[in-house]
Amino acid sequence: MLLSVGVLAGTYAGFRLYEFIKKKPTAIKQTTHTPNLPVETKPTQSQLKRYYSLSITSVGLALISPVLPAANLLNIGIISYLSIPIFKRAEQLLIQKRKVGNDALLVLFTVAALAIGEFVAVGLTFLFYYFGSRLIDNVNNYSHKNATKILDQLPDTVWVLRQNVEMEIKTNQLKTGDIAIIDAGHMIPVDGTISQGVALINQQAVTGETQAIEKCVGDSVFAYTTVTQGKIYIKVEAVGKKTLFAEVTELLQKNAQHQSQLQLRADEWADKSALIFLGLYGVTFVTFGAYQGLVVLTGKFGDRLRAVAPLSTFNYLEIAYHHSILIKDGGALENLRHVDTLVFDVMSFIEFTRVKRIVTKPEYEEEDILRYAALAGRKMTHPAAHFILTEAQKAGIDIPDVDDKHYQLKRGLIIQYQDSELLIGNIHFMNQQGIDLNIEVERLIYECKTPHYAIVFVALNQDLIGAIELEVEFYPQRLQLTQYFQKYQVVLVSEENQTFTQRFCAELNIEDYHHDTLPEHKATIVRQLQSQGLEVCYVGDGLRDKFAMEAASVSVSMRGAASMIHDNAQIILLDNSLSQFTRLFDISKQLAGNLRSSLALTVAPTFISIFGGLFFGLTVTAAVVIKTLSFLLAVANASLPLYQIQHEEKQTDD
Repeated sequence: MLLSVGVLAGTYAGFRLYEFIKKKPTAIKQTTHTPNLPVETKPTQSQLKRYYSLSITSVGLALISPVLPAANLLNIGIISYLSIPIFKRAEQLLIQKRKVGNDALLVLFTVAALAIGEFVAVGLTFLFYYFGSRLIDNVNNYSHKNATKILDQLPDTVWVLRQNVEMEIKTNQLKTGDIAIIDAGHMIPVDGTISQGVALINQQAVTGETQAIEKCVGDSVFAYTTVTQGKIYIKVEAVGKKTLFAEVTELLQKNAQHQSQLQLRADEWADKSALIFLGLYGVTFVTFGAYQGLVVLTGKFGDRLRAVAPLSTFNYLEIAYHHSILIKDGGALENLRHVDTLVFDVMSFIEFTRVKRIVTKPEYEEEDILRYAALAGRKMTHPAAHFILTEAQKAGIDIPDVDDKHYQLKRGLIIQYQDSELLIGNIHFMNQQGIDLNIEVERLIYECKTPHYAIVFVALNQDLIGAIELEVEFYPQRLQLTQYFQKYQVVLVSEENQTFTQRFCAELNIEDYHHDTLPEHKATIVRQLQSQGLEVCYVGDGLRDKFAMEAASVSVSMRGAASMIHDNAQIILLDNSLSQFTRLFDISKQLAGNLRSSLALTVAPTFISIFGGLFFGLTVTAAVVIKTLSFLLAVANASLPLYQIQHEEKQTDD
């Protein structure tokens, strides 16, 4: 048996000598410029697959060795080969960081087990180890594969309207400004705006929504979504890698990289536990003997933890996306369970439904006021500005673009337009700029006595020329949310005046509010709450509320899919529905419960190995088998969200 240990040690020593001779010139060159760089590289998928296959072979050879002793000779070579990457990582961690990590324990176990002829236990341990490594690798690559597999589904050709003539061209020949024509049953190959037609569109590839939604003139559409009913003409705004789906693909890859960060955290816990198990092994070896010490050593849980922890979180990120919730930072989903304070921007609760009326000076038409106000929609992120822009587009009003150097943002917008100064904003902005209200506008303000309105004012050269009243409605889920709020401290921040904010809070039974709040001051409110020891979740606009979201422990955006790439929030509700907000918290709680049960399944074999080895005569092989079965149960538990998704999809299909 000592021969096995000698072959193992000799194989690794020979490998390291070969590496040293082969890479010596490169190492000398690197030392001049970038000394002390780690040389460890991550195994490729093909390497992990090979290691995993060989570990299965090792177990098979160990099982047949009682009737075919020569099998052990081949098995020693396989085990020596499988040990090389593990030995190398253990060596690097020990030399570079002066740490005894989980891999060092595996090295110790391999040497000690081979010394007493436990080939089955060693083979199972390597099988278990490389299965976990492949599992982690699959987790890290799943999002990318799941997203990019749709890339091949784009049609080869598409119909476009050029010079009032419909023609078929190659999809890769599409360019910005083209008018693409998409019929029912066809996939949309571009991002753009509908210029003509109405259609039902399935956006599941981009937003996760399973139900098709109706889109009409002025609405945005995205590449890789499908027209299920109707026919539309789309003004092309982005193609290829510039489409939202391509950017989402890149975002999901970054999300997968976050799983690597979770894995690093699990690895850190595993390394911290390594010294404890090393100490237990030493004490048991001296007190009870080498065999019992080896049984105790099988209880190390680092290799199980580093696989199960990221798997659980990743699967719940998937189930969140399935419910139209995009989580850009996986840590935010975990942090939600610690939140005790919710800070809402008032715009999270309301939606603009229609232009109720337009008041103008006698020399101006309503169309003029709508056109001027729509200019703000091209430059401002405020929902009211975008709503007016969409309404103007639906009305067929030509809206000129304005060069960036000709406008400035304050609490509203100031534009240098056709040798005139155009001001667009709320009443506070107009007062700030010294604009006097005329009689018609004062009458409009007086008549609006409920919080179900918003007014956008338009002034030209310091003269107020008109105002637009927008009808506002609460999201229908507000009562459900109000009940949910009872568990949390709720704070409302509003850029509107005190009267509007008070009436709004009265309907939602919210007592703590801030009115006339500038975007940059919202972050101050968040920090004040955190200084009281509160964990804050901020819900608002991922573009306008950047600083408040950066200050909060968790940030949630209500802007939906259109701006998800540039949105500063950690979590985005893609269908812009507050009903998803409660679902988000439920998913976070489910994740916490899943992690706890997975942790219990991961740690249970540790106690079995320790007490079984010391007091009940548990064998090394039996301890490894118990550990493997427990790990499989933990993996199954961590994968429950995927089964839930499959079940929901099956119900939807039925």
